Amino acid sequence: MAEAETLGLAFSFAPGRAISEVEAEELLDDPVEMTNLRERHTGVPGVIYISTRQGQHGPRIKWFPQRAGGGDPFLTITLEQPPRLLNHGVNPREATGAVAAAQWAEINRDALLHFWANGTVLDVDEIAEFTRTLKRLG
Repeated sequence: MAEAETLGLAFSFAPGRAISEVEAEELLDDPVEMTNLRERHTGVPGVIYISTRQGQHGPRIKWFPQRAGGGDPFLTITLEQPPRLLNHGVNPREATGAVAAAQWAEINRDALLHFWANGTVLDVDEIAEFTRTLKRLG
């Protein structure tokens, strides 16, 4: 943690909750690249969140029916075969969007898995190019 302290970095996941030195070191040692893709990029209503490897879970995307972030409901779609869908508060009436998100993940599975494993070494231009290569649904 000495490096982070030297740089004067402070980390907090939630208001009033500072993270431990171990958590801060993990953040510094394990960079993450992510982006939110809107319908104009994916052909899927809502927002699809993609990222590089994070934490201890396997490759996955998140689909948000409205907007991404905060306490908004979302659906996790794993990139394994067959994919698993894990609901985090999404209304069942929005199932058509969830199905479309799962279909989008399937047609982009290889690219998403590559980004999951290797995206942290890409620069901003390479990430922009990667997102342009993703296939739109429909």
